[in-house]
Amino acid sequence: MQRKRFAEEQIIAVLKEHEACAKTADLAHKHGISETTETGLCENRRTVSRKAVEALVLKGIEEQLATPELIAEYVREYQRMSRELNSSTAHRRRRPGGATRPRQRRHLKGGRCPVGR
Repeated sequence: MQRKRFAEEQIIAVLKEHEACAKTADLAHKHGISETTETGLCENRRTVSRKAVEALVLKGIEEQLATPELIAEYVREYQRMSRELNSSTAHRRRRPGGATRPRQRRHLKGGRCPVGR
């Protein structure tokens, strides 16, 4: 059931409703107006389910990301960043001159040591 273009009176009536602050989406729904009926540009009215689109997108992503070259590049970058992070944290732990900080014991009030009893 294909509908012809709207009559001039119908178009004027819809425009008057819109001028009276009616929402465009409400008017389109009420009068059966859509972009495809107005422009007539869309010849492909086939609908595709969301699950089918998601499956196609996931398949494409898997094909793009599962290449051995990309995985090898990721592993190299991960190892480089890991080495960089480890060297920067190790630098913060060392004292100048290679000396290590002596361990300090905490004493409780009264001069008793909490360890060893």
